[in-house]
Amino acid sequence: MLKLNFDREPRWLDPAPGVRLLVRAPTSLVFTVAGETMGWTPVDGLPVESVIRVAFVKAAAKAAILDWEGVGDATGEPIPPSPEAIDALMDIREIYLAFEKDYVAPGLRLDQEKNALPPAPDGISAAGEPIATAAADPA
Repeated sequence: MLKLNFDREPRWLDPAPGVRLLVRAPTSLVFTVAGETMGWTPVDGLPVESVIRVAFVKAAAKAAILDWEGVGDATGEPIPPSPEAIDALMDIREIYLAFEKDYVAPGLRLDQEKNALPPAPDGISAAGEPIATAAADPA
């Protein structure tokens, strides 16, 4: 059974001790914006899938993070969220992994659970028992 969550209020995430992120509800709008705005460039020697994954998580963070606590500049002065600051925050592995696990993954979980049938390996339809017979050889 699909369980709907009607709570669309921002909530706090605690990705690391002393760091709190106020984020939008993980809705389709946040993930659509992330997918449309993520910019990525191939990085020599790294798998394309990994580069795209990091770009998507960073774009989701930029679309989701409204405010934060415990984040400052190099001198320790608190700074507000900005695209550059969010990128720098997501470059910290512990923060990135926590954000991916606690925000992105639950937001995409429904897509992973799918329906009763998983997609076919070619990605065009749900896999199931074939019902048509093979076509005869051409004349």
